[in-house]
Amino acid sequence: MNSLYKVMTILPALLLLVSIPTGAATAARPSCLVSNERSGGVRSLQEAIDAATAGDTLVVKGTCVGVSTLDTDMTLKGVSNKPFGQATLDGDQHGPVVTVGGGTVRISGLVIRNGGVVGGGDGGGVSVAAGATVVLDDSTVTDNSGFPSGAGAGIRNLGTLTLTDSTVSRNGGAYWAGGIYNAPGAVLSLDHSSVADNESIQAGGGIVNDGTATLVEATVSGNHADNGGGIDADGGATTAIFRSVISGNGAFVGGGAVASGAFTLVDSAVAGNGAYLGGGVFGTIAYASGNTISGNHAQIGGGIYGSILSGTGNTITNNTPDNCYPSGSVPGCS
Repeated sequence: MNSLYKVMTILPALLLLVSIPTGAATAARPSCLVSNERSGGVRSLQEAIDAATAGDTLVVKGTCVGVSTLDTDMTLKGVSNKPFGQATLDGDQHGPVVTVGGGTVRISGLVIRNGGVVGGGDGGGVSVAAGATVVLDDSTVTDNSGFPSGAGAGIRNLGTLTLTDSTVSRNGGAYWAGGIYNAPGAVLSLDHSSVADNESIQAGGGIVNDGTATLVEATVSGNHADNGGGIDADGGATTAIFRSVISGNGAFVGGGAVASGAFTLVDSAVAGNGAYLGGGVFGTIAYASGNTISGNHAQIGGGIYGSILSGTGNTITNNTPDNCYPSGSVPGCS
C-alpha cells in the first residue's frame, strides 16, 4: 500500500513535467527563415536584402509572405526540406513578389506565387527593370495575376531575363502576356524551361515578345489569349525557337501557337493548337527547318495562316481543315 501510494502521488507531477515543453520546444518554428551565408540569419527577407552587400547569397527556408525589392548583385537560394516545406515567396496580392531594380540577381530553387494587385498592375510574380539582369534557375512562377490591366501576370521583363530549368504557370488576367512580357529592347532566354497554362485578355497567353527572345528546348503549352495563344510577337521583335514544343495552346482570333511577324523556327514541334485563323501559326516564318506542324485546327489555315520565306525539311500534315492558307504560300504544303 505504501508503494502504491508513492506511485499515485508522484505520477501526476511527472505527467505535469512532461506536458510542459522545454524552451526549445515552445519556440514556434518560423514560417520564413532567411540567412545570409556570409553574415548570419534574420527572419524578414526584406531586412536581409537591405543588410546584404553586393555578391551575398541569401538562403530562404519556408514561406516568406510579402513583397521584396532588390537593386544590387545578389542570390536568393531556396532550400526546401521537411521541417520548412517548399521554399516559397508569397506576395499576398500586394504587388510584384520580387522587383529587381538593378544589378544581377540569381533566383534559385524558389516558388514565387500570389503576386499582383487586385485592380491591375505589371509583373505579378517578378518585375525586372531596364538595366537589371535576372537569372531564374530551378524555380517556379505561379498563380500570380495582373487583372484587369497590365503586362506580364507572371513576369514583366524590361531588362535581361534568363530562365533555366524553370516553370511559369497558371498566371493570368494581364491584358498582355499571361506568362511573360518581354518589352521592347529587353532580352529573354528560355533554356529547358516551361511556360504553361497561363491566360491573358488580349495577346500572348504564354509570352508576349516585343524585344529579343530565344527559346531552346523549351515547352509552351496550354496557354490561351485572343491572339497568340502560346506566343505573340511584335512585328519588330526578334524571336527564335529551337528544339522546342509548342502544343495545346488556343487563341480566339489568330495564332493558336504563335502569332508573329517574321520569326525563326528550327527542329521544333507545333502540335494540337487551335484558333480561328492559323491554328498553328498566324504570320510569317522567316526561316523554318526540320519542324513538324501537325494536328492543329482552325476555321482557316489549320497549320499555317501566312507563309514560310525560307527553309527545308518541314513536315506540315494532318491539320484541320487545311495545312496552309493561302494555297502556295508555303513550299511543299498542300
